[in-house]
Amino acid sequence: LMFLVAGCQNESVAEEAETVPTVAERRIEAISAELELDESQHERLGRIHALVHERRTELRAERSERLEQHLEAFEAGELEPTEVHGQIDSVIDRVRETAHQVADEVIALSETMSDEQRAQAAERIRAFHERMESFHARMESEGGFHAFMERIRSFHESD
Repeated sequence: LMFLVAGCQNESVAEEAETVPTVAERRIEAISAELELDESQHERLGRIHALVHERRTELRAERSERLEQHLEAFEAGELEPTEVHGQIDSVIDRVRETAHQVADEVIALSETMSDEQRAQAAERIRAFHERMESFHARMESEGGFHAFMERIRSFHESD
């Protein structure tokens, strides 16, 4: 389940956030309905999303800041290996901590689910991963991500 929820991080326009459900909220509602989750299971699924979303948001902001710092140091010829590796280790530790927290939440959720709910969730996760594998294989066979982005740019420029 964390794989499905983690993949839906798009948010609605800020001023509509309180009245219009986000993509993630709609996905959580759909998953809850499809699996017939009770209220506590639904809440736990929401906590799983919140954990993933919060950490992704933090890491994205920090990554942008670090990138600029590293580029400035790189341009000045002043990269400090200990600092760079320390920052990498810090990010890895935080991601590892979050992964374990999310895994604990998923384990706890699975313990409250019926056999049928777990089977449905497992099938949904398998289908999601098959779509992702297919997408990545197609991207690779068509020249990779950069070629894909160039096709998108070309398409939009032709409008």
